[in-house]
Amino acid sequence: MYINSRQRDKLFSITIICFSVLVGLVLYSYPIESSYFPRFITFFLLIMGIILFIRSCISSENKATDEIDKNEQLKTVKIGGLIFISLILYIIAIKNIDYSISTIVFLSVMMYILGFKNLMLNIVISVSFYAALYLMFFYFLGISTP
Repeated sequence: MYINSRQRDKLFSITIICFSVLVGLVLYSYPIESSYFPRFITFFLLIMGIILFIRSCISSENKATDEIDKNEQLKTVKIGGLIFISLILYIIAIKNIDYSISTIVFLSVMMYILGFKNLMLNIVISVSFYAALYLMFFYFLGISTP
């Protein structure tokens, strides 16, 4: 089933509005001191959902871009599926392999899936990012590794 960008934006905005309302209702059961920031973020998300809905209702759809949108949507669905499978494999790898190795491989694979095809640079960036994470969380803050 093909959904053009206008329909997709409407569906996404309605989902965001419903999610914001539900989260907002839950947040109002907590004291204001502990839920001030989450309330602000939820309200901001609600406003952005309403703005997106209004924009998608007002905008005009061009038929020439319809075929391009269809190809882009198919590509996006494939990439989304690969990311979802990678996340599942990452969770399994964390339990069965070491956290550090799993994280470095996962970051390299994610960058490759998302379009950064230079494998050596992916590995260097992944190792550097993991080193920064390790220093920040596990060394300085003293948090134990998963």
